[in-house]
Amino acid sequence: MFTPIRNNVFRWETPWPEGNVMLVGHQILKDTACILIDPPHVPGLIEALRRIGGQVAIILTTQNHTRGSKYIAFETGAKIYVPEQNAEAIEPGELVAVKVLSEFEKYSAGKVLGMKIFKDFEDFALLTEEKDLIVSDNARGTVDGKLALWPECNPHDPPYPPNEKVHREFKKLIQETGAVSLLAGHGYDIVGNLQELEKSL
Repeated sequence: MFTPIRNNVFRWETPWPEGNVMLVGHQILKDTACILIDPPHVPGLIEALRRIGGQVAIILTTQNHTRGSKYIAFETGAKIYVPEQNAEAIEPGELVAVKVLSEFEKYSAGKVLGMKIFKDFEDFALLTEEKDLIVSDNARGTVDGKLALWPECNPHDPPYPPNEKVHREFKKLIQETGAVSLLAGHGYDIVGNLQELEKSL
């Protein structure tokens, strides 16, 4: 079920029923904790988490990524961390989904579960101690190993030209964080060569 990305980091994915895109979740094992990032629910996930053991926590990179969080939290007792966001940047249906998550803690600055928090356009980016940059919809790897940024990285929407401001801001984020890898909520991850790809922006 889980595909290894590097030591103690795994991913899984499932098709998004509303578009030609895959929903990607990540699992980070840290000490006795299992941290899930933007987790879609798939058959067998709860059983796999129980076999792994340890405390489960869920981090959403955007309130638009509630995905399977409510069910996973109910089944595992996971605490959910949700970014503080401008309501205008959240899809109306997801505003309702966040409200029914039951209990959650909001984050906006500092750290969450040991990860540093950075601003990424309307969203937040997280940085692990191993220099993995975790983002929501604003960046992803492509099938041929390139870095694609919003809005041109949305294949289910009409083609968009590259946005110079977005490229400039994301280039600055990579430089500021020193990130070497990208864990994306859609598409492919970039492992180990993010700094080199930043030079092409």
